[in-house]
Amino acid sequence: MNKKGFTLIESIVSIAILAVLGVGFIPVFVNGFQLLAKSYQVESKQFDARKMAETHQTSEEFTKSTVNTTFTVNGITFSPKQTTMKADGGVEFTYYE
Repeated sequence: MNKKGFTLIESIVSIAILAVLGVGFIPVFVNGFQLLAKSYQVESKQFDARKMAETHQTSEEFTKSTVNTTFTVNGITFSPKQTTMKADGGVEFTYYE
């Protein structure tokens, strides 16, 4: 008998082996998509904060509050001026001077 090609059993076994190996890569793709979504959220918030900071000087639509705090670390006293701006849409931006 002249045997050319693969038998049905050999094909099923090779597909099963590829499926087992493929299942191992699913978490890699899931984590990649989760990181992509998270980075998009962070980028969006950074864009909103930059936009708010740029329009801060010329606009009155923000609620601005300033807090002067003092704290000491290893004998060194720091007194940063904390400024928080809040927009009507709920976006908040805090910076220190």
